[in-house]
Amino acid sequence: MTTTPSDAALVAAHLAGDRTALAAIYDRYSAGLYDTAAAMLSDRHDAADMVQDVYCIAAERLGQLRDPERLKPWLYAVLRNEVYRRTKRRRRATPTDFQSDTVPDVVAPADPGADGAAVAFAELASLVRSAAAGLDERDQLILELSIRQGLEGADLADALGVTPEQSYSMVHRMRERVDRSLGAFVVAKAGRRECSTLDEILRDWDGEFSVLIRKRVARHVESCETCEKTKGKVAPLALFGAAPVLAAPLGLRDRVLAATSGISTPGTGGGSTGGTTSRIRWRASDGFPRVSRFVGRGLWWATGAVVLVAAGSVVVLSAAESTPSSDGSSITIVDDSPEPASDDAVSDSTPATTTIVTTTVDTTAVGILPVPTVASTTVALATPTSVTPAETPSTISVTTAPVTTTTKPTSLVALGASVAAIDFSATGTTATFRLTNPNASAVPWKIASTRPSFFTFSPAAGTLAKGASATITVTFARSTASSYSNASSFPEGRFDVAARVTATGAPTTAMQLLGAVGRPPQVGTIAVRFSAASCANVSIQVPVTDESPLKSVLATLTLTGGVAPSTRTLALSDSGKGSWVGASADLPGSTTAVSVSVTATDRNGLATTTGTKVTRPTSC
Repeated sequence: MTTTPSDAALVAAHLAGDRTALAAIYDRYSAGLYDTAAAMLSDRHDAADMVQDVYCIAAERLGQLRDPERLKPWLYAVLRNEVYRRTKRRRRATPTDFQSDTVPDVVAPADPGADGAAVAFAELASLVRSAAAGLDERDQLILELSIRQGLEGADLADALGVTPEQSYSMVHRMRERVDRSLGAFVVAKAGRRECSTLDEILRDWDGEFSVLIRKRVARHVESCETCEKTKGKVAPLALFGAAPVLAAPLGLRDRVLAATSGISTPGTGGGSTGGTTSRIRWRASDGFPRVSRFVGRGLWWATGAVVLVAAGSVVVLSAAESTPSSDGSSITIVDDSPEPASDDAVSDSTPATTTIVTTTVDTTAVGILPVPTVASTTVALATPTSVTPAETPSTISVTTAPVTTTTKPTSLVALGASVAAIDFSATGTTATFRLTNPNASAVPWKIASTRPSFFTFSPAAGTLAKGASATITVTFARSTASSYSNASSFPEGRFDVAARVTATGAPTTAMQLLGAVGRPPQVGTIAVRFSAASCANVSIQVPVTDESPLKSVLATLTLTGGVAPSTRTLALSDSGKGSWVGASADLPGSTTAVSVSVTATDRNGLATTTGTKVTRPTSC
């Protein structure tokens, strides 16, 4: 039986010198990394170079990743820094902020006539992703990482370089903006046939999705039940996640492996062996890269240069750089504070070692100050310190918290779980297990999974007395995981989610949460067209998509008119473009209308049915 190595096993093999391990890591994650890079940069060549740089950094710096099981978010955190580095000096070709009413939305490839069912699902998905390229850089990155790459919780936060709380807020705001804007785009593209009012709004539309069109359509959708239903059938976020992957160029794998072959020993800290990693600053706590976007050199938004002035003395906290004095000499001021984060990010909360330069200044002097006498003291600062200027010359004293070191008791062993894995199968939502403390002392503990949005624990934390046990209930939000809005982050099929019990002073207890989720096929708007002499033939076209292979797509035609209704059943065939088609000939001349019901069934037995009724043209 062939087993797939875990991320931790691949990292360990790479650090042990196995040359094939990095190739396996490339095969596992390069498609998603390139897909994100190409979307963010809108340049295939730059995207290929970026992926190569990411793997060169990984080859050298994987040793500093504290938790090798978090390889995926770590790689995307490195990619995020590379995206910011490449884009900070250039503007987007089509800058668009869906929040703004003063700039036009992105002009996606458009065909005003391609409305209703004539737009295949895959084509519409591609258009939606093209439209999303007009988001501001931050929102697009959140969209790419959360919807297409499935990162969430702490993994998404660390990939973005923000706190989990900020990540949750940013994703929530992004989803609201994108759902409204891209939802309007989707309805404009696919809903005109179903709604005459919308068709009238877009009567003179030239295909450019301007702010004016977006606002008109969005307002209409809010008050129109038909268009709201159209938006629900082809949810914009699900479309975005289902868009075709931007494939990496041939030969990139060989290029990457050749570029990394010269890196002999993965670094575990310290100096870089090349220019690629020397520009990155790393968090000591977990080995993730810090956000490396500067607002301006020498002035940082949160942990940057702070000047504390009092009569008779000055304290300067600054980034490492030389400050010229009045006579041309320089004073070197050193600061190991974290790098600045993006606009919504916060600084690393780990106290930084900072050299404080204290200079005695005659505040009565006017003009150029003489070179002061410098005395330096190294202290630990957790946050920037503010001081109220004194009325008389004085010496500023900085009070710092004492540094304490905690050593994990070596005698503690891991807490015991009654099961190593919990299987929710295809329908389960809750399960329980026992957690036991085998140690001779009380142990505080907490439990969490890598998918906190879908799995909750009750209780999720506590303290176990020596020899005591507790019953833990695990709840799986199956309906949330099975919704199409989470199709990218929680794909259909079997899942294997890691959970960890961490206890103070004791090793981690690992568990697995197993099961399966399923989603029925998505059936779009049915298009019915009459043809031939006397409209005796009827053809059907309908977009159908599913994460699993489709078992069948059947259309039931009910002909009304004449003596009594009659029924026909057609097996529709895949046109190869995301649409399923079929035709029925020799309709009775007495037929006045045709009701069409389409049922799509996937291989798992999940089915969706939708229908429409079309009146036979009077011209026939």
